[in-house]
Amino acid sequence: MITKDTIYVTKDVKRKTEERIEYLNTVKRRELAEETKVALGFGDVAENSEYLAVREEVMKVENEVTDLKIKLHNMFVIDESKIDKSKISVGARVTLKDLEFGEDEDFRLIGDREDHESEKDVSISSPMGRAMLGKKVGDTVEVNAPSGIYKLKVIKVIYG
Repeated sequence: MITKDTIYVTKDVKRKTEERIEYLNTVKRRELAEETKVALGFGDVAENSEYLAVREEVMKVENEVTDLKIKLHNMFVIDESKIDKSKISVGARVTLKDLEFGEDEDFRLIGDREDHESEKDVSISSPMGRAMLGKKVGDTVEVNAPSGIYKLKVIKVIYG
């Protein structure tokens, strides 16, 4: 069911989230269990900085797992087979040419609640993301920014 908490993602993003949860639940938890055993060997837990550090790390991992499970529950996987691949949509990798300076820049359009993996990730709810959405190669993208209007030309749109 789509709600205000829905996170629009590609299959790849969902898979990476599931893999991260699996890693944290298996590998990382085993590592922390071993670290806890070692730290307990240092004596009284009330004054044991190693134990307290491990417990803090355990809490961080538990919080991350909880957050990821909530995100996973709210994910709506976009059916990429129904996307018009000639147009910019979520999951597209896009090359834009700055019409003022003539420089090409690559971006990836992501869902508005998706994690930004790089500085080149652009949310569909950002001014630039909204301006890019639905554009095709050759179209001009006009981005309203606080410093003025930027004009960019769509050079390439690829998926996958």
